[in-house]
Amino acid sequence: MPELMQPAAGHSPAHGKVHVAVLGLGRMGTAIANKLVGSGFEVTRWNRNGSLNSDSKARLAAALQGASVVVLSLFDGKACIEVSELAQPHLEADALVLNTSTIAPSEAKLLADFFTANKVSYVQAPVMGSVPAIGNGVATVILGGARTAIDRARPVIDTFSQAVLEFESAEAAAGAKLLSNHALADALLAIRQALLVSGQLGLPIDRALDVLELGPLAPMVKGKRARIEAQIEFSSADATLAGLIKDLELAAEVSPAAAETNFKLADLVRELKIDPNADIADLPRSAIP
Repeated sequence: MPELMQPAAGHSPAHGKVHVAVLGLGRMGTAIANKLVGSGFEVTRWNRNGSLNSDSKARLAAALQGASVVVLSLFDGKACIEVSELAQPHLEADALVLNTSTIAPSEAKLLADFFTANKVSYVQAPVMGSVPAIGNGVATVILGGARTAIDRARPVIDTFSQAVLEFESAEAAAGAKLLSNHALADALLAIRQALLVSGQLGLPIDRALDVLELGPLAPMVKGKRARIEAQIEFSSADATLAGLIKDLELAAEVSPAAAETNFKLADLVRELKIDPNADIADLPRSAIP
């Protein structure tokens, strides 16, 4: 049974100068790498920067040299599999791979089997929380893998998380992240519908959000209120609608019950001509006149 676990009070990882290679330097990968550097780890970074040509492969091999821990932070399962196959020959003996990417359960199982067959420990470690949450060390991370591998992963994971939720397999952890994102999409749609109703009832937006903060949608409303009200200009999105739709498509491939939310979200983004690369808060915001 999964258990929500908190880092020990005053936790300070006894990692010395553990070398971690972070593969994938999108916003999340960059945030993780920066947090690890600030926590005293030795960090090398790699980004494909287009096609996996000879230069990219050489930089990958160099980034992996001497790394006992490898963090994958890539766009999707296809990228994870492609990069993993290229990385494996360059991994240190008994290396540990932490995959923070959101991928399908079948892809997580494939990667776990691949690395295990090559005597490399593997933990599926998708992150619940925004890029700022990683920077502030308060993200929640879902961990799936062997007990010994998870124990090895904790000093790295604890640098950017306030809690972890553990599962016994990589595929279960991947499925749990898809479930979380499915619930997130349902909450966004529910907030948007509530704001439509509130407008028709003549309630000002600030008072409508006051009401929603007292109900079951409270965590999402509180976390995204400034963005929903457009009180603050943000230079970049914490999480994009396009990324959420991509994750819902993965869930829908496995669960027919997830397909309805996926279709509804994607259709609204198209119908309302919302920028898919906009923050997820732009969906409920689109209900405000």
